[in-house]
Amino acid sequence: MKKTLLFLMVLAASALTLTAQNNVPRPLNPEISEWIDGTPYQWPDGSFSYNTQLGIDWGLDVMGNLVADDYDFEIDEAWTEGPCQYTKLDPDKFSYSIFTDNDKIYTFTPDKYEEFSEPTTMVPFAIMLGPETGGTYPNFEYWYVHFVEETNNGEQFGLPRFFKWRIGVQTHYTVDGVTNSSDIVYYDLNKWGDLNDDGDVNVMDVTLLINMILGAETKITLADLNDDEDVNVNDVTMLINRILGIVGDFGKPINNSEE
Repeated sequence: MKKTLLFLMVLAASALTLTAQNNVPRPLNPEISEWIDGTPYQWPDGSFSYNTQLGIDWGLDVMGNLVADDYDFEIDEAWTEGPCQYTKLDPDKFSYSIFTDNDKIYTFTPDKYEEFSEPTTMVPFAIMLGPETGGTYPNFEYWYVHFVEETNNGEQFGLPRFFKWRIGVQTHYTVDGVTNSSDIVYYDLNKWGDLNDDGDVNVMDVTLLINMILGAETKITLADLNDDEDVNVNDVTMLINRILGIVGDFGKPINNSEE
């Protein structure tokens, strides 16, 4: 009897959590407008200046309000008469996260970002709004995020790549400790597995990868497809499976066949 009661209590708690999640609006998906990544400038003292930015178009209505995913431009109240037909979001409850490559979340650390006193993965939207509203401008503009000491164009200086293939953004809306999130929207710098940068993933990339392993070609960071810090036969297998259609980008099974 006690076990049954405990089970029912767990089900009830789960139902309450699900209900709370469903009651929190889901933000309209953002869009990435552009990726800016200039070659770092090295100063005589050995330090670098960076110009690495991600342009983000937030999910807004035509009046500039943050909105949930029930928003439809065709029925926007700015263009039609009658009551609001969609959900407007409170900027104070809105935040976002940055992701790279295989859904790896980016952490903003206090040593690089003066806006934070502790490692942060969910950036409050208020930080984008300027000093008059409690936000700051050094690294966060309204439409752009500036990345400190991050670049994909510094390998000639021995600087590590920020990411290999893609960068993305996901927005969040939090009410009373419950968060609902948009999709992760990505900007693809190039295709996963396209090692020769010809816009396609094919046998030419496999040949290039094999030559790298054999030492006939210089190994490149992009050749480490499984991110294990080595370029070997495992990467070849992943690339061949990608070409055969067994896996998709980043070695993920097609149609979740491994689940």
